[in-house]
Order: sequence, then structure tokens, then C-alpha cells
Amino acid sequence: MNKFINNKFYEVCQSEFGFLVTEYHYRLKNKKSIAGESFVVYQSENVAIKVSFEWRENYLSTFAYKLINGKIPEVFYWKDGKLTENLTDGFNINDLLSAKGLEHETYLISPEIPIDVDNLEHAISLSASHLKQLGSALLEGDFELFHKAEQIVRSRVKQFKRMA
Repeated sequence: MNKFINNKFYEVCQSEFGFLVTEYHYRLKNKKSIAGESFVVYQSENVAIKVSFEWRENYLSTFAYKLINGKIPEVFYWKDGKLTENLTDGFNINDLLSAKGLEHETYLISPEIPIDVDNLEHAISLSASHLKQLGSALLEGDFELFHKAEQIVRSRVKQFKRMA
């Protein structure tokens, strides 16, 4: 991947998601680029937020996780060629926004749109804005919204299973 884009990803994530550190006392737990993915992980005592840019797929995602014994659990929607139902401990913030009944703009980065710095910056900024919309309850460890998001995701998984 272009080192400039990768460095810009880290820089913009730290700028846009800095509120997690200053307002919610999260710490920057991890910052890596491996196997086609660059990511940053912010973590509190009970919650982790992972912002991931899959540069081969040209896709940005942000997940919120309920930590299990201080670690991010493995959450698979798809494993070994099959859809799974292990969905309860981590969700894409778009599903959490839907569960909260909030309308939201989708990211500008997708496989169809060529990557450039402006698109990447906008997508990261939008992702941080979405996380702020979810509110302090989630960021402080209240996972009630996860139950509603689980219903949304399970419904989508059932649809995929019927199509497979």
C-alpha cells in the first residue's frame, strides 16, 4: 500500500478519534498494518473501538466491541465458508446506528471508488461522527444497544443463509 496513504490513515484516525482519549479516557492500544489491513484500536476497561482500512478492498469500517477478559473477542459473520451466529460481542457502528434508529450517511470509500486522501479523510471523519452519535452510554460500557444490533445482524445473516 502507498505509505503516504497508510500514514495519513493513522494521522487522521488519531485526530478524529482523539475524543476517545480526551473525553472517555481510552488509550490507543494498537496501531498496525498487516495482511492488507491497517487499523487502530482504542480501548477502555470494557470497550474497544477498532477503525480498519482494508486497502486491498478499499473499505473502511469501524467496530465497537465488548471486551472479554480485557481482550477483543473474535466475532465472525462468516467463517470457513459458512455464515456463523457468533454475533453478540462486536458490531459495526452502522448496525449500531440503525439499532438506535439514527439515519446516517454511508462511507465514501468502497471498492467502486478509487482511494485518495480526501475520500479517506472524509470517511474517517464520518466514522468518528457516527461514533459520537451513538453517545456516551456505549462508550462508557453500556451494551444495551448491542442487543438491538444483534437482531438486525441476525436477520441479515438469515437472509444470506437463504441466498447461499
